[in-house]
Amino acid sequence: MFLPLRDQFLRRDILDLLDNESDFVPVQEIADRLEYPSVSAVRSMCDDLRRKIRDLYSSEEMEFIISVRGGVKLIRHGTNLQLLLEKVTDGSVAVQAALQLFFQREFSVLDYCESHYISKSTLLRKMKQANDWISKFGPTMTFANTIKLHGNEANIRVVHYFFLKLGYETLDSFSGIDNPEYYVELTKKIFEYLKLPYIETQAEHVAFWVFVNQHAVENQFPVKSSDPMLKTKEFYHFIDKPDFLTQWQTIDWELFLLFFYAMGYMPINESVTLKDANPFKC
Repeated sequence: MFLPLRDQFLRRDILDLLDNESDFVPVQEIADRLEYPSVSAVRSMCDDLRRKIRDLYSSEEMEFIISVRGGVKLIRHGTNLQLLLEKVTDGSVAVQAALQLFFQREFSVLDYCESHYISKSTLLRKMKQANDWISKFGPTMTFANTIKLHGNEANIRVVHYFFLKLGYETLDSFSGIDNPEYYVELTKKIFEYLKLPYIETQAEHVAFWVFVNQHAVENQFPVKSSDPMLKTKEFYHFIDKPDFLTQWQTIDWELFLLFFYAMGYMPINESVTLKDANPFKC
């Protein structure tokens, strides 16, 4: 596994978890809720986050408190996380180049090197490291004069989402998106359609996912019903696609809902329901 990239995802997952808690969270509970890291990895990352936050923010802006008995607590005094996210991903060739690849699905090695003042050998080395991690989730890269992204569209969208969340707190903090306000407004309309309370931290998650799907639709990167990620969708009933998502197909909408249903990021009321209480019975 590409260790630096894995650490960056763990860092962001811990921040997201703590940012939605008002009290101390034990390290063991963090490991249990995230499922993939060990307790020692969580403890080490929390120590790292405390050091970085102390270096970047005053105690009046943000605090990262580690209590031997109580656990860990993040306190933000009206300050966002963008400075921290920029610090930990600054200069990350793998993350920035991978993001461009997800946007375009392919790009010229020569053009990228010239525009980003990086050698071909460095770019290829970093992207091959990123590919080691990305390929564990399905998508893969091929390398020649052009770097191309291959794989099932549903998987590509999900990994694209996580890469965006890795480096940016909100859509408007990412300069690669021309009109973030459009996607924020679209997100609000989706919340209203689903009759969900508009909670800012949840809406930030959803806005990234709205952007990923809208971008893919506009660039004609179609989802297929045969994508493995969608193989269980027949067991669920989905609320109808809203009329204002004019460019989306029904399958885009079902993927959009199924992802948040599976991840448990937010309550989605009756937007996704099981057709059968036991869909796997004989």
